[in-house]
Amino acid sequence: MDEINIRILKIILNYELYGADEPDSIKIMVESFRRFIYRNDHLAENSQSKFIHFCKFFIHFLEIPAFKKGGLTRLYTEVIDEPSISEREWLENIIKQKAEC
Repeated sequence: MDEINIRILKIILNYELYGADEPDSIKIMVESFRRFIYRNDHLAENSQSKFIHFCKFFIHFLEIPAFKKGGLTRLYTEVIDEPSISEREWLENIIKQKAEC
């Protein structure tokens, strides 16, 4: 589980440091993490699901331009409605910040 937490932290830190400038490299990092989760046989299904949801929502977030307020609002609602998601609070905050720009 430590390796998973380290990978998530690296994704978050890279976004916070380089987000707007390096969206493609962050997407690659998230896709790599998603593949790692899918291949991890030691992870319980519910844990796997919450990390996969994190990847799905974060990649979707990266693909929505800031001026698409409707898309950001829908994504925010989906994140809130998803019962199993890792780093929910952080995702909610970055979606709100992007929507306010």
